[in-house]
Amino acid sequence: MKVRTAVIVVTLALAAAATLVVSSVGAAKPSASDFSMAIVTDIGSLQDRSFNQLANEGRIAIGKQLKIKTRAIETHSESERIPNALAACRQGYKLIFEVGFLNYTALNAVAPKCPQAQFAGIDQPYVLFSKKPANAAGVVFAEQEAGYLVGYLAGLEMKKEGGKTISTTSAGTSRVRRRPTRVSRCSRTTPTTRRSTTRPSATRRR
Repeated sequence: MKVRTAVIVVTLALAAAATLVVSSVGAAKPSASDFSMAIVTDIGSLQDRSFNQLANEGRIAIGKQLKIKTRAIETHSESERIPNALAACRQGYKLIFEVGFLNYTALNAVAPKCPQAQFAGIDQPYVLFSKKPANAAGVVFAEQEAGYLVGYLAGLEMKKEGGKTISTTSAGTSRVRRRPTRVSRCSRTTPTTRRSTTRPSATRRR
């Protein structure tokens, strides 16, 4: 269920961004055959059970739905980030998704040099883009909402079992140092206190 929900979220994000770009072209209104989209992955594989895999599944789904040309460009090392973004630009893709927080450096470097394309950074707040490219947007997810729900469930289980302490741990095996979130704080919340007041699960920021 978690994976299925995440796939839907990423697919909707891709579809929304694609719709925004196509509709903003103007009076020309190109057909789907004129439109193309690429994703540039973070370091890892397309079967990482995380951002890369989900973004790729979203790419495949939206490609079939809109009948557009799509491609996944895999990143295997730090030195490939910018060259991969440049490759997507030079190959003429109209919409380029930079997947993963650390790919913000590639987006920030390449988007200003590739004005003919639109860029979206997955898990990248727009504030990270020091060059403020007009053809780029950040797509971020409210991770604290999932953390709150997990913490609430843990609190219910603790109450049922009569325990007093809830321990938290980082998910996954990635060695990448992530941005600070409120997941740990939410995970310590008991079932009778806090409610989430954050934004919806995915927001587009400029």
